[in-house]
Amino acid sequence: MVGFPNVPFAPGVPALPRAPGFVGVVVDLLLADALSIFGDNSSQWGLFVDGVPVVTAESVLSFEFKEGATVATFPVEPPASGGSPGTFESYDKVMRSFDVRLRFSTGGSPEDRQALLDSARAAVRSLDLMDAVTPEATYESVNPTHWDYRRTADRGVGLLVVDIFCEQIQATASTSFTTAQSGASGIDTSTSTTQISVRPAASIVNPQSPSASPQVNGGTVQPVANAPGQFDFPS
Repeated sequence: MVGFPNVPFAPGVPALPRAPGFVGVVVDLLLADALSIFGDNSSQWGLFVDGVPVVTAESVLSFEFKEGATVATFPVEPPASGGSPGTFESYDKVMRSFDVRLRFSTGGSPEDRQALLDSARAAVRSLDLMDAVTPEATYESVNPTHWDYRRTADRGVGLLVVDIFCEQIQATASTSFTTAQSGASGIDTSTSTTQISVRPAASIVNPQSPSASPQVNGGTVQPVANAPGQFDFPS
């Protein structure tokens, strides 16, 4: 039988539960919440593409989210009459891409652990936009940029733990140009691609001077007679 201290019912004194099985209920709730993360509710956690899990794992051990901004500042020159040095002003605030970190785990057979490693490696090398899903929020348009795991003699032998780091991808629209050409059968609209060709420099064969430069044909120049009032440059 568990003995409880004599706590009076007075202002400022919290109401303490006296049910003998209350402590066990708290432990059961904590255990259920842990299991919801470690495996029972693992379908609500992880990386997904169109609702399909990207990483093959038994459970998600942890989820981390980080978002920040950059404030641009510039120093202000003190006035000529004097002023406090080192003053600055802030003029802009830009949100950075958020970061997501998920920790996956898999035990079982060596084949199961190999499947976790293969899927994590493929996820980091993929160019697909993924969703980092939690029961409360879904962070869209992320892509894995890093993954790692560590195994030692006393940890990671039978239970493999893999961390995957993701970064938000800011998608931008691309612009395409089309050219309309008129023909006998109507107007043909096709994609126009502009190419720039660079003429290679002419090679020097038996130069008369070591500092000789290659001769490149820049086109034909037509001579024009000077009009009255124009000057002739001495030759």
